This record gives sequence, C-alpha cells and structure tokens, in this order.
Amino acid sequence: MENKEWYKLWKSEKYFKESDYQKELQPEFSKVTEKLEGISKKLFELLPDYSLGPEERIERLARVIPESILESKNMLTARIKLNNITMKLNYLIPDPELTEMEKIDKLVEIINLLEPGEEELIKKLEKIDDFRRTDIGRRF
Repeated sequence: MENKEWYKLWKSEKYFKESDYQKELQPEFSKVTEKLEGISKKLFELLPDYSLGPEERIERLARVIPESILESKNMLTARIKLNNITMKLNYLIPDPELTEMEKIDKLVEIINLLEPGEEELIKKLEKIDDFRRTDIGRRF
C-alpha cells in the first residue's frame, strides 16, 4: 500500500481515532525539554567535547561506578560518528559535489521552503511533522 493510502486510512479513523495516538505524556513535553537542556548543559560544562552527546558524557562519568556496565552504543569513536553522519547525509542528498556541511544547508533550505519565515528551525520541524516509514515497520 502506498503512503497516501496508509495516510488516508489513518485519517479516516477506521480502526482508531487520531487522538488515540496522541495521548498526553507525563511529564509534559516542555518539562522534559527543560530538564534535558539543564542536564545536557551541566554535562557539557563538565566534559566540553563537541563530539560527545549527553549519553556519552554520562558513560564517561559512569566509569567511577565499578559495577556499572559500559554500553558500547554510547562510546562510538569520532570516526564512526562521522562515517554514520556522512552515510546518512549521502543517502538524503546524493550529490557527490556537496560537502557534509553543504548537505546540511540543503536540508535547512528545504525546511525553509516548506515553512518560510523567521521561526526557529525546531518550530518549523514540529509544524512539518514526521510521517516517514521507520525501521520498525511503522508506515508514517
């Protein structure tokens, strides 16, 4: 079935109401982002390496707890991260003439075409929403 057909079926609410998929989560989104921002900021201040994400910074701190388990998903090398990012960008924008930075600019350009204006990028993405297929079988 094509994406359009799945979307129509979903919108028709034949099986479930659209609201069934949009239950209120606790704590509310603004509280989650506020807390995550605070934790991320503190971790960055402690370990100011731009190549690390918050989970990786926690993993670095966790080495002082001997019984903790080192989770390799949080300990990728900079080379592996760059390779993963490059492969994803090449998949999204398959132009070999463009650098990674130019491909990111191209994605931002597309976002700005879809949602013109001076709004923050994150707000534009929230408006656009995300109905892509996933690697877990969800169609949109």
